[in-house]
Amino acid sequence: MQCLRRAAFLLAAAASLSAVSASETVECFILKAPEKILDGVKKVAILPFEGDEAAGRAMADYIVANLMEEQRGIRDISGFFVKKEGKTFIGGARTNVFDLVERTQLDKIMAEQNLSNSGAINEQQAAQVGKILGLDAIVTGTLSYSSLDEQETNTYKNPKTGQVRYEYCTIRKVTGKARLKIISVNTAQIIGTTDASQVSSQKKCDEERSGLPPSSELADAAFKSIAGTFVNYFAPSFTLVKYKFQSIRAKEFKDRAKAAEEALSRGDLDNAFAVYKAVYDADPYNATAAGAVGGLYDMVGNYDKALEYWKIAAEIDAKEWGPSAAWAEKEIAMAKMLANLGVQITPREFGQKADALAQRVTTRGRKNDRHEAREAPNAGSAVVARVPGDTEFAVLGQEGEWVKVKLLGGKEGYLNKSMVK
Repeated sequence: MQCLRRAAFLLAAAASLSAVSASETVECFILKAPEKILDGVKKVAILPFEGDEAAGRAMADYIVANLMEEQRGIRDISGFFVKKEGKTFIGGARTNVFDLVERTQLDKIMAEQNLSNSGAINEQQAAQVGKILGLDAIVTGTLSYSSLDEQETNTYKNPKTGQVRYEYCTIRKVTGKARLKIISVNTAQIIGTTDASQVSSQKKCDEERSGLPPSSELADAAFKSIAGTFVNYFAPSFTLVKYKFQSIRAKEFKDRAKAAEEALSRGDLDNAFAVYKAVYDADPYNATAAGAVGGLYDMVGNYDKALEYWKIAAEIDAKEWGPSAAWAEKEIAMAKMLANLGVQITPREFGQKADALAQRVTTRGRKNDRHEAREAPNAGSAVVARVPGDTEFAVLGQEGEWVKVKLLGGKEGYLNKSMVK
């Protein structure tokens, strides 16, 4: 999977911490903490919701399915012509943080206790079942739905004949509503509650109107969506973030900065970091370079390092980079909350390259072509390597018509200028 490129650096979802124009935007998914942190809760059971029996059991099943997903929220992102696969660069990030009791085991205990398995039990009864199963909490709730058919008439007139045609349509709208409650087994108290609603609709016209799906089918689609909302309330989820990297305008770094942008477009964070970090080391007052380094650290879950470099950038330009530093502080707090749920984010560190700012040349031809790299800048010297075409090399110097390049294994060699572009 790859982080995805858009035309043209960070705030979650639709916003950006960098207000100025950007040269490269990378989209990827980061982990966010839920609204409700259930401290000390690890093992849970999901009871059917009270209301419609079939819908209540389906809701419980949808919640279980969501809770079992390891990377819930990561999805394909639609491009102009193709769908692009979503990606996270954060090590240790996951969303399946709870141990779930199987439905059959839950139903068995409910039956033994002469309790309804439709969700219609009170907090004391739920705690009773939970203690038998060794649970920390029970998740249940209530739901309902209403259906409305709206009629619509469309008129079409033939511009040539003037003939009028009428189209009669029915729009079936089903509104699903549900309330979630989370009950502590230890205290028999409700420790979390939230409400959600969702409208599911379908439209059919003329003779196809009889094919409208039943209200229960549309209600099921609404409750499936609500289940995802409920799980996001008490379990971590992934969210899409756009990191917008500004162009480095300093003339002496401009060419290599373009290489960093190209690396970003390929999802090659290591090479992009090497360039931006080298620019920052050479020019510590370059806020754009410091900001880019901070952004790359943030993308891989190293929030402490992200804060360090965004603070440096903010010292130079508080208006531009202050919001980024504030964002990193929130992420550090979020990481601590996630740790309480058993999610240990692994901060990644990047390597550095001594030649990151060196000029580059690319050999002509294709990969199966070979060019002779010489020991000295003349055609009569010994061949030290036969290098492939379409391969990039760091330039170490130039002598006349020869370019000195860095080869594999720390070797050096000379390529004639006719071999490179």
